[in-house]
Amino acid sequence: MPNTPPGASSDDMTALEEKYKDKPWAQVYYHTSLDTNMALNMIRNLLTNIVMALFFCWIVSGYTANSFGKTLIAAILVGLIIFLHASYTEHIWYKTFDLNAHLIDYLLSWSLTGIWLGWWLNRKKA
Repeated sequence: MPNTPPGASSDDMTALEEKYKDKPWAQVYYHTSLDTNMALNMIRNLLTNIVMALFFCWIVSGYTANSFGKTLIAAILVGLIIFLHASYTEHIWYKTFDLNAHLIDYLLSWSLTGIWLGWWLNRKKA
C-alpha cells in the first residue's frame, strides 16, 4: 500500500485500504551501495552463531539435572522460538515465500547443536 500523506484521516486510510485490497503488491529494498564482502559477512555470521550457542550453553548449564535428551529438546525449542519470532512473524505480515526453508534451517541447525551439546555437556556422566 502506498504511503499516505501526513494528516490523512482514517476515512482516507479506509478508502485507500479498500481500493488496494486483494490487488498485487511488491516490496522493494533500497540499499545505498552493494556490499559483497563475503569474508566479513561470514565472520560476522560465525561470531553471531557462537554468541547464540554460548547463551544457550549458559541456559542449559543452569539445569540441576541435565541430560542429553533435555539439552536436545531445549535446543529444538530454541530453534522453534527463533523461527516463530522472526521468520513466521514476518510471514504473517508480508507473506514471504521461503517460510519452509527457514523452518528447516532453524530446526536442523538447532537439532545438530542440541545433539552436539547434549553429548559435550554430559560426557563426564557416561
